[in-house]
Amino acid sequence: PVPADAAQLEQVVAAALALMEPETCVVFGPGSTKLAVLERLGLVGTLVGVDVILRGKLIAADVAEPQLVTLLKHHDKKRIIITPVGGQGFLFGRGNQPLSPRAIRAVGVENVSVIATPAKLLSLGGRPLRIDVDDAELLRHFPLNVRVWTGPGAVQVHALALPVL
Repeated sequence: PVPADAAQLEQVVAAALALMEPETCVVFGPGSTKLAVLERLGLVGTLVGVDVILRGKLIAADVAEPQLVTLLKHHDKKRIIITPVGGQGFLFGRGNQPLSPRAIRAVGVENVSVIATPAKLLSLGGRPLRIDVDDAELLRHFPLNVRVWTGPGAVQVHALALPVL
């Protein structure tokens, strides 16, 4: 984990909250940034698990992939909010197995939002963010560059490395 100063973390939390619409089922990937967002909402989530929020309430904590996919079928509006994990910039495929290709497809690549502190992005040393999933069809839907929210209205564009299948 990359220690973030409180001001940077507060900006990322505000950005995440701005991305959360009341009627949208929001799936949060693992990490301490997610915990800070949930804390701001008065909720307790899991550090290494995937948690789901709807209307400001935690509706599933440390959800497994089958449960997540089933839950997503019951909601029209969905979003995944994720932060890079693993110290190597992985968004999917390492450390967050519930966010499988089936779950990503259920939400839609266009509804994936990446959040991170500038310190976390700098810690990558210019390396791209990464996705490690074995699904060529899904990978075709990801852009080569991804917007990373670092604060409300503050976005950094970061390269995205996709595996060659």
